[in-house]
Amino acid sequence: MEAQASSTAKEPDILEHLARNEAFANGKENVIVLRDRFWHEGPNGRHQCMVFDAMGPSAASMVDNFPATAKKFESRYRYPLWMARLILRQTLHGLAYMHSNGVAHGDLQPGNLLFAIRDLTMVDEKLLVQQHVDLPNGEEEGISFKKVPNPNGHGKRGIRKVSSRTDNDSDPHLPLYIAYSQSLNDFVVLDQNFQLKISDMGGAYFFDQPPIKTVTPLGLRSPELVVEGKISKDQDIWSFGCLIFEFITGRMLFCIDSTDLGQSNKAVDDAASNGGPLDPNSSEADDEHLLGFTYIIGKLPLHLRSRWPRSPIYFNEKGEIIKNYIGALPPGFDPSTIPPIPPLRQLFEMEKPPDMTVEESEVVKDLLCWILQYDPSRRPSLSDLLQHSWFQEPLDKGNCKIV
Repeated sequence: MEAQASSTAKEPDILEHLARNEAFANGKENVIVLRDRFWHEGPNGRHQCMVFDAMGPSAASMVDNFPATAKKFESRYRYPLWMARLILRQTLHGLAYMHSNGVAHGDLQPGNLLFAIRDLTMVDEKLLVQQHVDLPNGEEEGISFKKVPNPNGHGKRGIRKVSSRTDNDSDPHLPLYIAYSQSLNDFVVLDQNFQLKISDMGGAYFFDQPPIKTVTPLGLRSPELVVEGKISKDQDIWSFGCLIFEFITGRMLFCIDSTDLGQSNKAVDDAASNGGPLDPNSSEADDEHLLGFTYIIGKLPLHLRSRWPRSPIYFNEKGEIIKNYIGALPPGFDPSTIPPIPPLRQLFEMEKPPDMTVEESEVVKDLLCWILQYDPSRRPSLSDLLQHSWFQEPLDKGNCKIV
């Protein structure tokens, strides 16, 4: 429980910069606001604390709270099309506000998009007070908990009394209670007026101060990040393109096996220490991702393929795929029976929601192909995207409901 030096020391400075700057103010409401920060001196060290508005769940989890009929699509869950579009529109506005102020997010993903909640000033305090959790004695995260009375009813998550450390070490600074995060799902407004905010600036950076390590999720990495280790604001635009596909279809565009995550993190660490690009030799996750690029986006450009040391395993000199799987196959397995991943337009057509019209589908496919290009200079800017018809057209308010 000892305080550790923060690896995101710039986060408060970035938040304060965004809070006081009024440039492109119409996207400011879609970025989390730092209300205060202070240092706390305690028995376990010095902690920097940041104060934000109370927020609801993230876009990664909110759909789990919808009625089954509203979220189920074949074997997966997704947002209603009108809601996915609003989530993406607000994300675009928030991201454009950040970029207009010289800040890249670096970790744009559904888990960092938070739903705002309604004003709690008129809510009965009894609905907000954290309860003692009435659970049997147990252990969690190296700490033993005791059963405590729950005088106010049965809270799902609340305050639990700490009994002792499970490793029997003495710890004079062990807290008496641990308070768990309290769900505010019931206070989110789920109609066409809902508001979303980009949060978690732990991976954010000023344009002229890019980090040497990235926190971008594996499946959202851009080709230049995977192959060259290049970290720039262009990554945000690539990630946003992937999120368009994900929020509309309910599935990730690039599903990278996370069991190789440790290897991929090692590649990032090695690149950071050597001051150079990622080494794909150390990660089959990179191989899987680059094969995915080839199938979905198109043939890898020579300048990327030539910087990928493992390229000869998968491609011939013409850039054609000669091995379409990662690792080894079981004895007797015919690799020609592995179906190829469809290209982007075909994949979207297969995965799109049934209520999307043919016309809208064509617009979104064109939009995806515009964003997800190998050459960052050919991708649209955020200003270009803000002017795109799919983000400009008003929603049909009669369809903005969850049933």
